[in-house]
Amino acid sequence: MSTGAERLAGVLQQIVEHDTDYDVRYPLVFEALALALDLDMRAGIAIDPAEPDWPVVYIELPTGQTSWHLPKHGRAWDQHSTDEKHYRIEQFVNQVHTEAPSAPAARPADVAGLTACPNTPPCPHPKLVHDIDELNAPRPTCCAVGCTCGRTA
Repeated sequence: MSTGAERLAGVLQQIVEHDTDYDVRYPLVFEALALALDLDMRAGIAIDPAEPDWPVVYIELPTGQTSWHLPKHGRAWDQHSTDEKHYRIEQFVNQVHTEAPSAPAARPADVAGLTACPNTPPCPHPKLVHDIDELNAPRPTCCAVGCTCGRTA
């Protein structure tokens, strides 16, 4: 059985070996970050002011600092609430842990009663998710992730 430091060393070596194969390298960088944090190393993500579209993962190894630029997430925040986030996670976990799809869990209270868009003019799409604060000040674009039109707020 290998130690955490040995596992981190192995992942870092793979990062070096796949330095320009970004599809392989990016997941390895996240794995190295998690392993470094498990080892109580100083590590994290920061924004490079010179290249704000490329967040940087830093790991402070005993031998010195290492860092890698990564691509930003390609989609904007869809305005989900914490309750909606937890609902989505619960649904994913249920799908993964059951062979047959289960009946959906109850929607969070902040979206449970919505069957039509409260915006003016209403969004033409039938299944919408709004933060509870949006009900008082809705925006014209309000489609939820998963809407067939592909738009999000």
